[in-house]
Amino acid sequence: ASSSGESALAPSGTECFTSTSAAIETPVAAMRIRAGRELLAEWRRGDVLDHPKATQRRGKLLDYLDRHDDVPRSSSGVNLPKNWVWVLGSVADHFAQLHLTSFDVGAFAVLLVGLTGQNPTTIAKATAEHHRPDGHAGGPPSAMVKLDKPRRGPGRHMNVALTSVPPWARHGMPAGDPSSRAGDTLDLHTPFGVYMLLVELAAPARVRLDTDALFAWWAPRGGKGAGRG
Repeated sequence: ASSSGESALAPSGTECFTSTSAAIETPVAAMRIRAGRELLAEWRRGDVLDHPKATQRRGKLLDYLDRHDDVPRSSSGVNLPKNWVWVLGSVADHFAQLHLTSFDVGAFAVLLVGLTGQNPTTIAKATAEHHRPDGHAGGPPSAMVKLDKPRRGPGRHMNVALTSVPPWARHGMPAGDPSSRAGDTLDLHTPFGVYMLLVELAAPARVRLDTDALFAWWAPRGGKGAGRG
């Protein structure tokens, strides 16, 4: 695993994204990881017995990966993943079922820079630590985040409010419209929505790295402090 505390956001770089392509990639990452974590939860509850064998094996694999930060490997000297692991996909694909990739965090970085107006270095150093001044009271949600802007000298640390809007406003619907999606958790149009989604999706990597860095992801090499990544 890797984080953005001391290095560039992502080896792949953020220059490969436009705001439009980033808005396309981030929900794909969210749906992939949420599906992987749901399968893992079903496996641990024993709710996959009526699923296809491949799905059961995938649940078993995700459980192993989550516990050991690696895939099952052969006991031979080459230490390659076991054959049944290869049948289900590559090692990178398996880790991406539970964790963000460098490609994913590049997309998230582009969105946050565009939505907040902050420079990339400031966003790269952001943390997941925040508080909710809205108090979860049902109004437009917001998160207060401390950002580091070195060029400001002694006043470099600033509290910045990342705000959202009600779901009906995001989708251009009038208040009270029964078709508005109040449970929509993929708000990619506001700083609050993108920030909170990143807080959620990178949480397991943060735990493994023992960091509060906002950006934490799985890296196939060059990672710091957690498993083979």
